[in-house]
Amino acid sequence: MSVLVTGGAGYIGGHMTLGLLDAGESVVVLDNLSTGFDWAAPDEARLVVGDVGDADLVARLIEEHEVDAIAHFAAKLPRLFRRREDNMRHGTASTPFRPALASC
Repeated sequence: MSVLVTGGAGYIGGHMTLGLLDAGESVVVLDNLSTGFDWAAPDEARLVVGDVGDADLVARLIEEHEVDAIAHFAAKLPRLFRRREDNMRHGTASTPFRPALASC
């Protein structure tokens, strides 16, 4: 299986990437490195520096790497939200796969 991990060069996304690699999955990391680090993405994963808001880039990665699943960890919260709906709206507002994420 091929998995796209957004925010995969950050702390939580990086651990997800390691877990997926340990399970034998193929991993593509998409991160803009605004809070992540290129060294945090394991060499076994394909690191793509870019933004999840770039629909063309996301579509190209999904097609090129035959992505089966997306693990979305690329979101910055400027303040603590008290309602789950606010977290979902802010954390997924710029993603081209928002409809799928919002139904979770």
